Amino acid sequence: MVQDPHCGTYLPMNEAIHVRSRGEDLYFCSKECRDAYLISARENGKD
Repeated sequence: MVQDPHCGTYLPMNEAIHVRSRGEDLYFCSKECRDAYLISARENGKD
């Protein structure tokens, strides 16, 4: 199981959307959570 860093949902790794950002593997439950997280990270200077 992996945890979506945006919404906190746990889901099986094989069902998650994978992104590699700044050397870190991130897993999301949906495209919406992925996009919201990446936008927030850019706005906060984390990416």
